[in-house]
Amino acid sequence: MQAVKWIFGGKKQQAVQKSGRVGVYCTSDGIAMAYITEEQEIPLLKAQAYQQADSPSKKQVALSTFVKQQSLEGLECIYVLQNEEYTLSLVETPNAPPTEMQNAFKWLAQEAITTSIDKSVIDYFELPLRRARDSVKMSYISIMQRAVIPQVEAILNDSKLILTTINLPEFAIRNLADLQPSSKKGVILVSLTANGGKLIIYKAGMILLCRSIDFKAEGSQADIHPESPMLEQVALEIQRSIDYSSNIFRQTVANTIYLMPTLMNLEHVTPYLKSALGLEVEQFDLSTSTLKSEKPLTLLEQAQCLMAIGAAVKHVNVTLETEH
Repeated sequence: MQAVKWIFGGKKQQAVQKSGRVGVYCTSDGIAMAYITEEQEIPLLKAQAYQQADSPSKKQVALSTFVKQQSLEGLECIYVLQNEEYTLSLVETPNAPPTEMQNAFKWLAQEAITTSIDKSVIDYFELPLRRARDSVKMSYISIMQRAVIPQVEAILNDSKLILTTINLPEFAIRNLADLQPSSKKGVILVSLTANGGKLIIYKAGMILLCRSIDFKAEGSQADIHPESPMLEQVALEIQRSIDYSSNIFRQTVANTIYLMPTLMNLEHVTPYLKSALGLEVEQFDLSTSTLKSEKPLTLLEQAQCLMAIGAAVKHVNVTLETEH
């Protein structure tokens, strides 16, 4: 599967009444929202907003206001989880028939959690390439605490949006990569925030590898100075990911790094990574992608609404060909 669609406590979902999608992403102190439609299969960003909101009730008000202002009642909503709301683990795909696969992954997940399996919601997605040495399929298991669901529903309660999907940040970033034609040959997507980062190796519409980068910067818009140990840490994680992917799949997976829009100052990151890794390093800019927008987006707006925009972009499944 290519999106994590969790069942909300057995509740029957309402039918989506309009075309277009609304992406929603919350941080500890704010909420990002984006509304996207398609014009001749080209995504069009109709509206986006970021609102400071440090409590669930303030987030609820901000979302309801956005929906009313844009007349979005009845639209499909995709909510993106925060990093601390889920875990992601790479495992061998169980040797089970499709009808038993969910239960097989559930058994595997029990080894990765300390609470009752009944208090968790389990989902998975398979990697497009097999492990080269033994042709074994690989998958990622995503685990979310069931208690997150009512928290999400509370934020959306008064918005009159139709919550269809609780998704992962990795998928939002992948959807954005879909918009950059040059990324089809394989890229390394690096998203950095003051509380850590994400690294995704992406090729032809598919996620090949996901990795978290653990660090803590000072301040939400911290500068990364030339002597920062964070630079070496990011470079090391990228090199490890390249080596691991090349070893496991035995093919060239990527030779370009995209730094996703962020509130952090990346002035010193680009030259450092170019020098340390010998790869092309580019700033990801939605203004050069296939995404159309009713008004130009500043880099600040891209950074603030990145996950919400990615969530609202419609992903098109493709087949990844194996190199011979």
